[in-house]
Amino acid sequence: INLLVYDVQSVVVEITGSGYALTDVGLNDVVLESGDLNGDTNINASDASELLVNAALLGAGENANLYDVQMTAADVNSDGIVDASDAAVILQYAAAIGAGQSDVKIEDFI
Repeated sequence: INLLVYDVQSVVVEITGSGYALTDVGLNDVVLESGDLNGDTNINASDASELLVNAALLGAGENANLYDVQMTAADVNSDGIVDASDAAVILQYAAAIGAGQSDVKIEDFI
């Protein structure tokens, strides 16, 4: 039996009849939708939370704990800076979706 499981952390778990192996598949080959930092196809408060944690790290002069593709998805307003403004856009979009406005796009809140 061979089973491949992919996740947003760019690791493949391959389970075979004799054990398992972890392989880095290069997350930067994946395309994430703007605002979807965790790659679950739902743009919501979880993405905003992840963004805010990493924006705080960047603001403190630390490195973000995000892959390049996640940093691109995090810069929702495309100003070249990952900050609370991007999280605010995500939260406004998530609130609209939660209120039943299924026809909105995240770009509507920039």
